[in-house]
Parts: sequence; C-alpha cells; structure tokens
Amino acid sequence: MPRFKERRTYEAVFISNFTVPVDMYASSQLCTSFLITAPVSTFGWWLAFFSKNQNNVFYLLDKRNLGGRMAKKELFLDTWMEFAS
Repeated sequence: MPRFKERRTYEAVFISNFTVPVDMYASSQLCTSFLITAPVSTFGWWLAFFSKNQNNVFYLLDKRNLGGRMAKKELFLDTWMEFAS
C-alpha cells in the first residue's frame, strides 16, 4: 500500500488575496468538491451550498451540544456526505 505522501493528487494549493465576495464566486465556479472541516464556518457552508456539484460535498459532523434546538442533520443538505472523523 503506498504511503499517503506518495498518493497526493492535488495539482496546486492556492492562498487567496482576493475579497470575500470574489473568493466566494470563484470557489463556487471552480472547485469540484468541498470538505467542511469547521462545522461552525458559515463561509465554508455557503461555499459548499453554492457549489455546482452538490454530490461532492463532505463535512465533519458538528459535535457541539445544541441543547435540542436543532437536529444536527438539519445543518447539512441531504446530498452532502458525512466525513468520518
């Protein structure tokens, strides 16, 4: 089995210097998948929401105690998939 380091498939890593609206638009048009690693990140949630490919959105389940105010599954769309942590 190849080591993780040897299996990298990304082509580039980009750190943006653009404004939030430009980042939002560009990401929604160019990114083919999303991994929401911070469930409380509204920026990440909206990026995924506006993504053209709703079948390639993954999230880490929000482990906060919401006191029954909201079902945890209601935070994410049905087409999004939980990423096992």
